[in-house]
Amino acid sequence: MMAVKFFETGEGDGVVVRSPKREGDIVVLPEAGDATDWHKYGAGETYSVRAMTPFKFRREVRREDGSIELEEYDLQPESILTRTGPFEHRVTNLTERGAVFCKRKHN
Repeated sequence: MMAVKFFETGEGDGVVVRSPKREGDIVVLPEAGDATDWHKYGAGETYSVRAMTPFKFRREVRREDGSIELEEYDLQPESILTRTGPFEHRVTNLTERGAVFCKRKHN
């Protein structure tokens, strides 16, 4: 399961909730600066993020060659973002009031 910590200090108590009756994970990032840990998606693996609250975030993407790309998004509730690997990435919350989203792996 993915860890959620404050980006700069490694501290924090964000949470990932999983239910056997629901596909994917509900991720709660309570403060600006909270981030997921780095996690990988292999070639052809697809995931989606559905915002459950306004969700402004930075996505750091580490490619297989070691290069890192930064992307910023500002999603509104029910907006969906889908990406396909290979890559390793983490997401940092930029929303002051906190954010909640559903993350789902498709294959």
